[in-house]
Amino acid sequence: MDVYVAGTDGSVYYRALVGGTWNNWYNVGGKVAPGTGPGACGWSGREDVFVEGTNGALYQKIWNVSSGWSGWTSLGGKLTASPAATVVDGYIEVVVRGTNGAVYWMEGYPSFDQSGWSNFGGQVAPGTGPAACAGAIFVEGMNGALYESTWFTPSPSGWVNLGGKLTASPAAVLPSAGVMDVFARGTNGLIYHNEYVSNVWHGWEGPYQGPP
Repeated sequence: MDVYVAGTDGSVYYRALVGGTWNNWYNVGGKVAPGTGPGACGWSGREDVFVEGTNGALYQKIWNVSSGWSGWTSLGGKLTASPAATVVDGYIEVVVRGTNGAVYWMEGYPSFDQSGWSNFGGQVAPGTGPAACAGAIFVEGMNGALYESTWFTPSPSGWVNLGGKLTASPAAVLPSAGVMDVFARGTNGLIYHNEYVSNVWHGWEGPYQGPP
């Protein structure tokens, strides 16, 4: 398991959990826009890291098991929050918040077409960014609630209100087939959790005590 963060110098760092032990921090480089962090996804001996650069564009860096790290590549666009990335059916999906507050997404394998941005709609709360997991996108809406949309063919599902009251960007994970977990920061600063099992969202649980 690898974790990517923005350091105090604005560069990207990552730390790997291998065999139950966390390795030392490694400087991946780059410069991340203030107040944002990286998005990442991993698959088939490769990891892709995405950041909002200091000019507002999306940048990508790739680690490959056979060749190591690539350089940073600009994918264009104009972001206003941290990006998110996931893998769906062998394609990398990147989702971001645009300057108009809407969600934009780009799809690629093995590389991206820089003109390939699509407007996914919705309105994301200022200062927050989307989360992506499998075929779903999650955002904090303008009313503070969590919203979900999917990009399954033949067309997106539209935005569905999952309730709650968020105060930061959500996070999502796919722990097993057919199960999704979403985590959010509540108005009391603690962590809440909503789980999707057997095609049903089971409601918010918590709060769970966060770190100091």
